[in-house]
Amino acid sequence: MNPSIIDPWRRLMKFKSATELRSLSWAIARRGWKSSAAVSLEWIRLIQYSTWNFRHSLWKKEFHPLIARPDEAFSRSHREAPRTDAVAYPQYMDYQTYLPSCILTKVDVASMFHGLEVRTPLIDLNVVDVARRLPMKMRVRQGNEPNRFGGWEGKILPKRLLERDFPQSFVRRPKKGFAIPRNRWFLPGHNGRRMLEEVVLPKSSGMYDWLNPQIVEQTVASHSLENDRSMFLWLLLVLGLWLEQNRDVTFTTGVA
Repeated sequence: MNPSIIDPWRRLMKFKSATELRSLSWAIARRGWKSSAAVSLEWIRLIQYSTWNFRHSLWKKEFHPLIARPDEAFSRSHREAPRTDAVAYPQYMDYQTYLPSCILTKVDVASMFHGLEVRTPLIDLNVVDVARRLPMKMRVRQGNEPNRFGGWEGKILPKRLLERDFPQSFVRRPKKGFAIPRNRWFLPGHNGRRMLEEVVLPKSSGMYDWLNPQIVEQTVASHSLENDRSMFLWLLLVLGLWLEQNRDVTFTTGVA
């Protein structure tokens, strides 16, 4: 998956297909018309839990230079990611960062806590090696049914294989993760909201060495089912609990 436009160009010279032309055009546009840094910043913006303006209001001014500091894991993955297709880039970024640093880590911690051995066959190296070589039309396509991804469908080949032995209602059912109802937990009157307020609202909290208490208070107060701020509040709660358990931790701006 090395970033290269050589192979698509060679194939284009033999068979000027629409797919190859789109692939080549996207690669040229990403390399020539938009800087590499802009692509990386665009990706980071899409996966962050809060906007640039909100983070500027949340963090104290002396820490603002840290907000734009690049993350080495993302920067390294960005340098290695393919540029020949608009889908291949985020797929590569996901399984170099989000997959090992978040999804697999949570599964490992939760399963080991209960003495379980968990295996994930879809990310077996041989499976991934085959999958990454497939043309994009065999990995992702525009489906016939609307969904939260705008009708796009993934895992096309595994689904076709499963349909040999299982009904479509099973194979095509919506994805179900291990989500928690944090949006309801943090509503006024719930135990989760009381815990949140006890941890993040006291001015003695260690997080206020860097964050503005007024913005935290406003965000907690504004949360509702219609204005769901639970993802950010969950992060604050975890940070607050971690700081309670690690009171000797200190940070500096790292900026001269």
